[in-house]
Amino acid sequence: MDKTSKETMDSGVSYEYVLPPEEPETDGTQNIPEDKNRLKDVKLELDPPDPNGYVKCSYLMDGLDTFFYHPKDSKVVKSVLDGSDIIWSSDPQFPRKLKHAKFAYKDNSHIFLTVLFSEIDPKSKDATKEVNKNDYFVKRDQWYNSPENEFYEQFDKLKNRVTMRDVILNEKKSLEEHVTDLTFTTLKTEQNWINRIIRRKQVEHHFTPFEYDIRDDKHEHLIVDANLNTKFAIYTPDTGYALTRLFDKDRLIWYQERDGLGCTTFYMDLSGNHPLLHLMLDDPIDSHIYYKKMDNNWHIIDKKEYEAIRKPANGQANPNEFYNV
Repeated sequence: MDKTSKETMDSGVSYEYVLPPEEPETDGTQNIPEDKNRLKDVKLELDPPDPNGYVKCSYLMDGLDTFFYHPKDSKVVKSVLDGSDIIWSSDPQFPRKLKHAKFAYKDNSHIFLTVLFSEIDPKSKDATKEVNKNDYFVKRDQWYNSPENEFYEQFDKLKNRVTMRDVILNEKKSLEEHVTDLTFTTLKTEQNWINRIIRRKQVEHHFTPFEYDIRDDKHEHLIVDANLNTKFAIYTPDTGYALTRLFDKDRLIWYQERDGLGCTTFYMDLSGNHPLLHLMLDDPIDSHIYYKKMDNNWHIIDKKEYEAIRKPANGQANPNEFYNV
C-alpha cells in the first residue's frame, strides 16, 4: 500500500472525499426499471363522446407532479380512465357530476387521485339540491379505492418527505429536544448454561443517543469500514450508542421518528456522479431508506433506483479491500 493511501485511511474519510463536486447526470440512471405505478393514458370519457370536451393542465404542487382534468361547461363525464382501466364512473341511476380529477405523485411513488364531484343531496327535501363530495384512489400497480383518512395519511407523508417539511422543523431542535419523546431499547445479554445454574443476573445494556455529521472525519461513536477503491463505506454505531439523527453539515438528512435503536447501519457510496446513502433502521414501518444527493440536497429515492445506480461495473467489491478507519 502506498503512503498516500495509508495517510488517507488514517485521517478518516475527509470532507473532499465524502462530498466530491457534483457532475451532470450520466446515462447510468437511464436504465432504471420502469415502475408499474406510472399513469398510462388518462382520459375523461364524456357522454356523449367528445375528446375535446375537457381541459387538462399540470403544476408542481408541494413538490409533487400534479395533473388536473376538468370538463368544459355543460359537458358530462361518464368515467375517468387510466388507459383501459376505469378508475371512477357515474351510475346512470344515481348520476354524479365530476368537477375535476387531480392526480399527484413524485418519481416512483404511489399515485394519488382525488375526484371532486356533486350529486343530489339525499338529506335535502329539495330534489334538485346538490352536495359536493370526494372520492379517493391510490395506484399501487393497480388502482384502489381508499378511505379518506388512510389516503391523507399516506399522501401527507409523501408531501412531507418531498418538501422535507418535517425534517426542516426537526433540524432546528437540539439533540436533547429531539430525544425527549423517544424511548431507546434496553438489551439484555443472553445467559449461557453456567450463568443459569448459578442464577447470575442478565446484564442490561442501555443506549445513549447521538447524532452524526457525514462530513466529520473523527467518526465518534461509529465503526467505519471503507473501501477506497470503490469509494464505499459502512458505518455502524459502537455498542451502547444509538444513532438518532444524521446531518450533512448544517442540513438534517434523517431523524429517528419512533422508539428503538434508530439507524443501526448506514452505507455511503461515492463512486458515481451523485453520492448515495442507504440507511438501515430499527423501525417496523421503514426499515430501509435510500437517498441520492443532487442539487445540493438529499432526495429520498426507491430501492430500484438506488440499486440501478449503485450496481458496480466490475461486480461486487472484494472484502479484503475494506479497511477500518
